[in-house]
Formats: sequence, structure tokens, C-alpha cells
Amino acid sequence: MASAYTPGLKIVAKTLFYKDRKLPMRGDVHVKKGEPVSAEKVVASTNLPGNVAPVNIANLLSCEPKEISEFMKKKAG
Repeated sequence: MASAYTPGLKIVAKTLFYKDRKLPMRGDVHVKKGEPVSAEKVVASTNLPGNVAPVNIANLLSCEPKEISEFMKKKAG
């Protein structure tokens, strides 16, 4: 079986990875700053009211996400 690799990609056994994660609204953070976490660890949670379905508006409007405000009829707030 052949394997394909991305040029410049390095495969290493142990690597530290840092990722900023932001909740879409207020919620509870379940870990402390600097605490090591695994891929399966829930680091934060929030309760979204009602039946929430994400919609990719930029894709529907065929524009960049930063351009969405130009299409809005009402101002934020």
C-alpha cells in the first residue's frame, strides 16, 4: 500500500500543540490555564438556547466571512 505525504510535513512521536479555543457565547471552562489536556478532554461547555443550527452564511452569499457585514440589513446589537 502506497503512502502519500505533504512536502515539508514532519511526523514526530511527541509534540506540544497550542490552540486557542473560544466559545460562541458565555459558558463554563473546565480546565485551568496551562493544564495539560488530551484530545478527548472537554475543556469548556456552553448551553445554547433553543434549536440551534449553524449556517455558513459566507458560503451561501459566495463571499468572504469578513464581507458579511456589507450584506446585513440591520446593525449588530
